[in-house]
Amino acid sequence: MKTTVISLTEDTIRFIVSGINNAFANTLRRTMVAEVPIMTIEDIFYFDNSSLVADEVLANRLGLTPLTTDLDKYVLPEDCDCNAELGCPNCRAVLTMDIKADEDIITVYSGDLVPDDPDTAPASTTIPLAKLAPKQAIKFEAYAQLGQGKTHIKWSPVSMCVYQNVSLVPVEDKAKVEECIMDCGDAAEMVGDKVKVIDIQKFESCKRCRELIPRDAIMGNLVPDEFLFTVESNGALTPKRIVTEAVKILKKRLGELTDKIDADDLHSPISDFDFTRPEERKLYSDGSEDSDEEEVGTTGDTE
Repeated sequence: MKTTVISLTEDTIRFIVSGINNAFANTLRRTMVAEVPIMTIEDIFYFDNSSLVADEVLANRLGLTPLTTDLDKYVLPEDCDCNAELGCPNCRAVLTMDIKADEDIITVYSGDLVPDDPDTAPASTTIPLAKLAPKQAIKFEAYAQLGQGKTHIKWSPVSMCVYQNVSLVPVEDKAKVEECIMDCGDAAEMVGDKVKVIDIQKFESCKRCRELIPRDAIMGNLVPDEFLFTVESNGALTPKRIVTEAVKILKKRLGELTDKIDADDLHSPISDFDFTRPEERKLYSDGSEDSDEEEVGTTGDTE
């Protein structure tokens, strides 16, 4: 297996991996999307929310706000030994907001979140969360924790993670193709008497290149064991860190599989499925502890 970095910016990395099959390429992609952990707001305690944005809607917007993440400082809640419902400084960070509109209508942005840890702050400060009319206010305390995209997409570190085959197309007029691909940047390159199309979409955006090498020729000469990955970070982690963490997770999982194969432990016992009907609960509570008072059932009817 060989890896070549094509480009690296603040939020995007593009690299070629050769010597792997499609299954492994997709495994790497899924690991980056669903298993590389990042910090995200999970619990919120409201002290005031007189805006027109409902508590649950505001909570959803806050949960989808990317937070910068220091993976060396925090651990996943399930790996922490604190056993606390809201976590401890090793597995959670606190962010607060206390903002009020006086005489004018104001917009509340992600930058109005105040983190107790500067390393766990909004990746972008310009994400709109709500608008406040005069005399309206938002005040809360939020707890962020590490999580994985396989649990909820808000814990996915990428806004885009795709791969495509590289194509190696034989050409007749080498001089014309060379002249054309010079204007296409890193979308293609000459390899002997063939043109190596690295980024098919970018290559086809050039009309001249598209006329010299039609799409049928590109798709008919795909290299089965060479792929271009494009990974775009949402700001929580650098794109380089996303890729390296995904590789670490894959190596760990493959090591565990090897140990199971060596120990001939490939069959997990299947336990009986125990179904327990959940107890009927109130739709909401007004804080009263008097059991003789009327309760609101799950259908909204009084009991």
